[in-house]
Amino acid sequence: MNEQNKIEIEDIFGKSGTTDLSQDKMMLYLEGKLSATEQHDIELWLDEQSMEADAIEGLKTLEANETKSTITKLNKRLKKSLKKAKRGRKNNNVDKFNLVAVATVLLLIILAYIVIKFAITK
Repeated sequence: MNEQNKIEIEDIFGKSGTTDLSQDKMMLYLEGKLSATEQHDIELWLDEQSMEADAIEGLKTLEANETKSTITKLNKRLKKSLKKAKRGRKNNNVDKFNLVAVATVLLLIILAYIVIKFAITK
């Protein structure tokens, strides 16, 4: 796994510095409190981002207080999903270990059978 895939997500906007649009800046954009230049820059950035643009369009339909609570709920769901995913990955490692252990025991049993078989026939 390369370094880019190891970035852990803390919220729907990622860690600070991983995206061009912070939660604070997005809220100011939705409330229309940015300068014309900043608003234009965000709109240009959104033109290049399909998923983010769709999310912003959806958030525009909500009231400002609803938007904040929706983002909070999304962040909680994201963290919960990430915890589940991490637990799932840990279980896969345990399953691999169990498989190797069972295969080793079976090989030892087969080896013991062969050794005993040759010892009896001599």
